[in-house]
Amino acid sequence: MPEDGPPLPRRLARAASLMAVATTASRVLGLLREVAAAWLFGATNAKAAYVIAYYLPFFVQRLLLGGTLSIVFIPTISRYLARGELDEARRISGSLFSLVLLAGVGMVVAGLAAAPLLVPLAAPGFAASPGLPELAVRLTRIIFPAMLFLALSVFVTGFLQAHQDFTASALAPLLFNSTIIAGTLLLGPRIGIRGLAIAWIAGTAAQFLVQLPAARRYGLRLGRVDLAHPALRELARLAVPAMLGLAIVEINAYVDRFFASQLPLRPEANPVAVLDYAYEIVQAPAGIFAISIATAVFPLLSRHAATDNHDDLRGTASLALRTLLFVILPVTALVLALREPLVRLLFQRGEFGPVATRAVAATLGGYAVGLPAIAAYY
Repeated sequence: MPEDGPPLPRRLARAASLMAVATTASRVLGLLREVAAAWLFGATNAKAAYVIAYYLPFFVQRLLLGGTLSIVFIPTISRYLARGELDEARRISGSLFSLVLLAGVGMVVAGLAAAPLLVPLAAPGFAASPGLPELAVRLTRIIFPAMLFLALSVFVTGFLQAHQDFTASALAPLLFNSTIIAGTLLLGPRIGIRGLAIAWIAGTAAQFLVQLPAARRYGLRLGRVDLAHPALRELARLAVPAMLGLAIVEINAYVDRFFASQLPLRPEANPVAVLDYAYEIVQAPAGIFAISIATAVFPLLSRHAATDNHDDLRGTASLALRTLLFVILPVTALVLALREPLVRLLFQRGEFGPVATRAVAATLGGYAVGLPAIAAYY
């Protein structure tokens, strides 16, 4: 049965517009974050060590906690909300909130202990550069607590979006990037690359905390972990295929960095750092167009699925995909044609020189070819 309220295209456009504005601003700030890092640290070995250090906790939380949970949580909780079972939805959410907190703390402790083992697995080629593995381990231990904030933030974002509230979750990435930029500029010149790592923790904490008041207004509280609840058993069942799907994407990113670390190391253009800068550039258009549409449409898809409204489900998905491809194909052509001037404009200043510009531009060409597929995945 169709939902009451404005027609689907109007509701989709309204939610997508909010997310598009916030995501565009966030991606611009994300590029400015990279501009600040490039100015202070270039594409050096220190920046490469930082890339591995933040990638490790991000990979773990996305695969085992935040990323997988966000995929399966929204459809499940949306079904309870669609049936008007608000108290039960709050009870399930509180139980999961506590579970994410406990699991996150455990994984942080494990990650701090295992950092000397994880870094060689992620970047074996670092061993060829004296001191680089040790620096990566130190930075990993600084950043790993951010995994907890990341997981909690992703969970709260899913909770709010299941309630059709996009405001706080749209603002959170803005605060995340703004905090990292401020921390980088404040701490980077004083304590070097460690300042960037500390800024990353502060950014993830801010991203979580800014959403918490809105989530509490919808009744989110820490609750008793009830693993026997049917909803949690269903989430566990759904998490397996979701985790496998995420693993394909995340392991692909792992393989990129794994092999990049084994390429010849150049002090002014470390391959791991080069790869990361190119990736961040190509993620900007993917985020501006794809993530804004996908984030806005996913709760609607979940509600249509929960009420077995297959016609609206197909129509919503088709509308979102057609809109995305209409804008992303011309953007891809522009990035391919202007990649070196684009990199030069964004990054070539301070510690980021012409050698790094040419290396990042060449890598960006490879990433840009896959931009339509990257956008469609979101």
